[in-house]
Amino acid sequence: MLVRTPILEVKQLTQVYSTSRGTIKVLDDFNFSIAPSEFVAVSGASGSGKTTLLLAGGGMLKPTSGNVVLAGHDLFELSPIARSNHRACHLGFLFQTLELVPYLSLLENVRLSRGVTSEIAAEWLEKLGLNDRMHHKPELLSHGQRQRAALARALAHQPSLIIADEPTGNLDEVNSQIVFQTLQEYKEKGGAVLVASHDPQIASWADRVIRLDANKDESEL
Repeated sequence: MLVRTPILEVKQLTQVYSTSRGTIKVLDDFNFSIAPSEFVAVSGASGSGKTTLLLAGGGMLKPTSGNVVLAGHDLFELSPIARSNHRACHLGFLFQTLELVPYLSLLENVRLSRGVTSEIAAEWLEKLGLNDRMHHKPELLSHGQRQRAALARALAHQPSLIIADEPTGNLDEVNSQIVFQTLQEYKEKGGAVLVASHDPQIASWADRVIRLDANKDESEL
């Protein structure tokens, strides 16, 4: 059996939040890994820890305890600058809020990814059906178009791993299919995909589904 070295390993991850009513433990000694050419979905009710897991796995939220190893380096043992550089090389993140820069065109937004030229940015926007919108600013586009532009930005530098938080939230069926198909093609070319989603279609695309509310990791082939 072929054993693939994980691109991301989360080890004994615990996340505790302090509130005015006391502490809330969202993740407790959680272990998880994802290998190249693997599509993993995370599901669970609101508050089960999906976004917390994605943010910690992407090096944007330091866990209360535990380790997050991306491409061989423990992210939170690196300096902030080294962590940022390592993430920029190996990770693409598709935020639920998209985070497109409003005063930049789609082409300029995609070019924000490290090492991405105008030619590469244009190729990705064309691939995602936005070739006639690449010089438009985000405010002139539909939500589905902005979602595809954000996906192009996340993938254009060909990272080892893409993390997507509700990538089809508020999208119609056509745009949802485009997003999932693009992520599937990326996975087939050797990339790893980690997605948190309530979309019922996700199980048909993922190799594994991790159900946080049930503390369960099951195969969905």
